[in-house]
Amino acid sequence: MYRLENLDLLYLFIIIPFLIIVFLINKKWKKTQLSYFGNKDIINSIFPNYSFKMQNIKFILFTLSIFFLCISIVNPQIGRKEVEIKRKGIDIIIALDISRSMLTEDIKPNRLEKAKMSISKLINKLQGDRIGIIVFAEKAFVQLPITTDYSAAKLYANTISTDLIRSQGTAISSALELSINSFNQESKTNKIIIVISDGENHDQKAIEIAEACNKKGIKIFTLGMGLEKGGLIPVKSKQGVTNYIKDQKGNTVVSKLNEEVLKLISEKTNGIYIRANNTEVGLEKLLEEINKIEKSEVGTKVFTDFNDYFNISILICLILILTNTIMSESKNPIKYIYEN
Repeated sequence: MYRLENLDLLYLFIIIPFLIIVFLINKKWKKTQLSYFGNKDIINSIFPNYSFKMQNIKFILFTLSIFFLCISIVNPQIGRKEVEIKRKGIDIIIALDISRSMLTEDIKPNRLEKAKMSISKLINKLQGDRIGIIVFAEKAFVQLPITTDYSAAKLYANTISTDLIRSQGTAISSALELSINSFNQESKTNKIIIVISDGENHDQKAIEIAEACNKKGIKIFTLGMGLEKGGLIPVKSKQGVTNYIKDQKGNTVVSKLNEEVLKLISEKTNGIYIRANNTEVGLEKLLEEINKIEKSEVGTKVFTDFNDYFNISILICLILILTNTIMSESKNPIKYIYEN
């Protein structure tokens, strides 16, 4: 099994595109400054040994050294010892609505971001339970298969955005169907589905699927994201200008929480409905209900011993830095090293 020990430090790789942008801007500026001296022949006579090609090579070496440094920091690991660990828990699938209405800011910072923060907090409270994440709008897909890897679960939760599904809608029925199929049907572990949505679109088929869940012994808890007064749905342009979604008649759409369908879905399985607000999402109440459910002993095969491979990345990084240091930007770097 391969893994990265420090997944939370993956953001360090952002520095690489930033360096590339700075380099390209600086390169363009240098060319502009050199053009003031005249044509290419005059520039070559003034700077006979200068080479843009060598400058590019040095930058590539520098960027690669930063890349391997970042790899060493996140620390690639390979598992070498697999054991089965017995845990007591339940299987949980979170079905998160990522339709555009979830960008409404009646709940701060917006419905979706508040939901994502709550999911991370919930994961932090789990002990031995397996968790999976499904996202849905008009369609649904698995964002994270059921796992006990809570670090991965939080990472995947943080990457969720409305851009993951382009077709719009709130097909809770699709999310419930996919959730049922994502559970291990042979497992006797108790199962629950947590639907987080503003329930904006009516989805009567979801009621029928909730009844099927009840027959299978799967409980559904629903979290209503939004306030009764609702709010406008912001859409930012590429230029960063904020506009608001309008209907076919040109009227600005006001997105409001639709509790009716969410309440019905949870009632069909003897689950509970919780309405979020700006103060709290109802996490404590949700955890209280989860803890009431009988936990089953689950055997999970995990790697307990890992080999670190950061040292290989560090070695490559040092070689690249050393090569970059002794290499000049002259047309003949070997001659430059010899003469100096």
